[in-house]
Amino acid sequence: MLRLQKRRVCGLRLTIFGAQIRAHTAQSHYSKDAALFLAGPAANLLALVVCSILPVPALAMFRTANALLGFVNLLPVGPLDGGQALFCLLQMHFSARRARQIVQVVSFVVLLPLAAAGFLLLFRSRWNFTLLVMAVYLLFLLLLKPDRA
Repeated sequence: MLRLQKRRVCGLRLTIFGAQIRAHTAQSHYSKDAALFLAGPAANLLALVVCSILPVPALAMFRTANALLGFVNLLPVGPLDGGQALFCLLQMHFSARRARQIVQVVSFVVLLPLAAAGFLLLFRSRWNFTLLVMAVYLLFLLLLKPDRA
């Protein structure tokens, strides 16, 4: 996607939770940046559609994983692709500081009910804590690294 936008990668940071790519550009194109952030979830949803069309039972787990990964990444939460895309789109109309504030508020509004649903899922299932861990991790990212939102 960066190659299509004629941009050069100037940094790549791999972590246990994903990758962060920094691209060099002379001018910011917020709509192109938003499209870049939405390319990952779009690939997941495309894989979901392809797996749904093919009548192979072995693809059921792959289909489910792509659906969950695509929809979670589309959440408008700062560190996720949906939050980064929202930030880029907001920068077309607001200053970077104001756009960051809006994304943080939206992120908390999305994550607090998600954390509550995680607690409910944990208490009802007595063992499934994955949604709670994801919500708490994203909340900590927002609180400890506000520049990522």
